[in-house]
Amino acid sequence: MIDFIKNYHNPSSLYIGNKWLWLRIHKNAGTSMYDDYLCDHCINHPKKDSRKALKWIRDITEEQLKEYTVWACVRNPYDRFNSVASMFGIGPNRFAREFDSLRGKKSIIKRHSEPQHLFTHFEGKQMAGVILRFENIQSDFNFICDTIGLERHSLKRINRSNHGNWYETFNRETIDFVNRYYALDFAYFNYWMI
Repeated sequence: MIDFIKNYHNPSSLYIGNKWLWLRIHKNAGTSMYDDYLCDHCINHPKKDSRKALKWIRDITEEQLKEYTVWACVRNPYDRFNSVASMFGIGPNRFAREFDSLRGKKSIIKRHSEPQHLFTHFEGKQMAGVILRFENIQSDFNFICDTIGLERHSLKRINRSNHGNWYETFNRETIDFVNRYYALDFAYFNYWMI
């Protein structure tokens, strides 16, 4: 676990609380959970005080880390891909067709479209002890609040993308692309693949 944290691919996605560590994955209700509630309970805010996060990462030991609840929230890869495309004003079929080119132009697109398992797994092993699901966000968020000792909180929908259902807009090529690119997300998080 310590190697995973010390070499974390995106340190600004580590949110540190009192004996909990949230591995925040883009486009999975993160803004709703953080801006609406968790920001008041984080030791750090990686974007505003990256030194605190980097110091925590540098100083944490394996023994100390065992005392932490490490958690993340995942989402159906089809739905997440659709949400990322919508966020950047790109049709999902075009996004799939021009994926490498579009990701190469803007690092923010790259960050938001990375496979979810990069945030939660290391060398094929799941590092997050608790996995929440976007599809059950309120009940799963209640569970994590109970687990980490925070009062339950009703989440507001913040930063919601305006898009239709993926199954109404994806063509077969887009479905095949998502199946290939996010294959490990489907496997690790038990989402069905069509």
